[in-house]
Amino acid sequence: MRVLLIVVLSSLAVAARAAGNEPIQRNIEWTLSLAADGKIENLKPVDRENLPEVRKQIEPIVRSWHFTPGKINGQPAPTETTLNVSVRFDTDAANPLSYRVHIASAATGPMYRHLVAPHYPTAAQRSHDEGEVMLWVTFDADGRIVSAKNVPQMSADHISPLLVETAIDAVKKWTFRTETVGGRGVASEALVPICFMMSPTAECHWRPRPDKKPVRSGEAIALSSVVGLDTGEAHLP
Repeated sequence: MRVLLIVVLSSLAVAARAAGNEPIQRNIEWTLSLAADGKIENLKPVDRENLPEVRKQIEPIVRSWHFTPGKINGQPAPTETTLNVSVRFDTDAANPLSYRVHIASAATGPMYRHLVAPHYPTAAQRSHDEGEVMLWVTFDADGRIVSAKNVPQMSADHISPLLVETAIDAVKKWTFRTETVGGRGVASEALVPICFMMSPTAECHWRPRPDKKPVRSGEAIALSSVVGLDTGEAHLP
C-alpha cells in the first residue's frame, strides 16, 4: 500500500534546492491509542506544525491500517504507542514547487520525550576529532535511561573515546515516551546515533539494515514494539 499525492510546500522547495536532485524524506509522528480489539481510539499528532498538509492527507490511510495491541497475561489490552511514518518527497519535473509524496515506511515503538544535546568537546575540536557514535540504550518503564553503551560495529572506526564519553553523558539525561499496555509503561531498548562533525553542513548517516532507510543524528531506532503493524510497515514501496 502507498499514497501518491501532489502538494506544494514552500519549505520543501527551499530544502530541495539545498539537496539538489536528492529525494527529501521526513518523519510524521502520532501518539496512537488502541482498544483491546486493535481499533484506533485516538490518533494524536506529536507535532501539529510538522507538515500539516501532508499529515491531513495521510491520516485517513493510517486509520485504515490494522494494528495488533499489546498483551497482558496473553490477553490483548488497551495499548498506547508512537506511530512514526516516513514520507518521501520526489520532485515533479513539470513543476519545481510540486512533489509526489510516498509513504516510505512506518513503525511503532517508544520515542524520545526529552533530549539534551551533547556538547562538542573543545579538546576534540582542537584535534579535529569527528565521526559517528551509535549507542545502545536501555530505559525503564517510566522512560528513564538505565544504561547507554557504544556499539563499535556501528560507530565510526577509531572514534575518539572522548566523543563516545560525551555522547553517553548526554544520552543518560534523556527520557523516552514509553509504550503502555493496560496503562502500564513498558521498559525497552533503542539505538541512538550521535554525530560529531566540524563542518556545520556535514551530516552523518547510518543504515542499520540494508532494507531500512538511513537515519540521522538524534533519531531513535526502536528495537522492539508491543504493537503489531500488519499493514504499512516495512513492505510499503
